[in-house]
This record gives sequence, C-alpha cells and structure tokens, in this order.
Amino acid sequence: MFKVTDQMNSKLDVLAQDLKIVDSTFSFAQKQFKHFAKSVRCHEDLTMEFLSKYTAEINRAFVALLRLFEIQDTLSQVSQLNEKTLIGYSDLPKFVSSHLSAKLTIDPSLKLTVTAPY
Repeated sequence: MFKVTDQMNSKLDVLAQDLKIVDSTFSFAQKQFKHFAKSVRCHEDLTMEFLSKYTAEINRAFVALLRLFEIQDTLSQVSQLNEKTLIGYSDLPKFVSSHLSAKLTIDPSLKLTVTAPY
C-alpha cells in the first residue's frame, strides 16, 4: 500500500509539474498573442492615418495643379492681349470682365458702360 501510494504521489507531482509547464507555456503564448494583436492594431491605425494624409496630400496637389492651369490660362490670355493694338471689353479674360462689370454697375455714372455695344 505504501509503495502504491508513493508511486501515486510521485505521478501526481510529475503531473503537477507538467501542468505548471503547460500553464507557463499558455501564459507566454497569451502574452505573445496580446503583443501581436497590439502590433496589428497599430499597423491598422498607421495605415488609416497614412490613407487619410495621402488623400489630403493628393487633394492639395490637384488644387495646386488646377491653380497652376488657371494661372497659365490667365497668362496666355494676357499674352494674346499684349499682341493686339486695340483691346475691347470682350477681349478681356472672363474673370476680369465679370469683376469689372460688377464694379461698373455699382457706380451710377458708369452703369451704361457695361451694356454699351462693343
């Protein structure tokens, strides 16, 4: 009986040690999974931040290109005006003539200038 009890105790000790090893292995794996989950979440956050900043920069670049084309168009129109000897109201760039028309209609003495024949 003592012999069987001693064998059972030794087997229980081995089993307890094995369970401790399994527990430490699982706790280490759990730490690794938590670390991995945090790093993946960090990568997702960085990706979203990159996409939002990338979109803003692309919009800014397109706005700059649009502004550049507007400036180029204005310079082209002014260059064409520079080649002419006589410039009429209809020769002015559209944004200049509309701004000028707005200013002319405000002044009562120049109201009829806007509607004058060219």
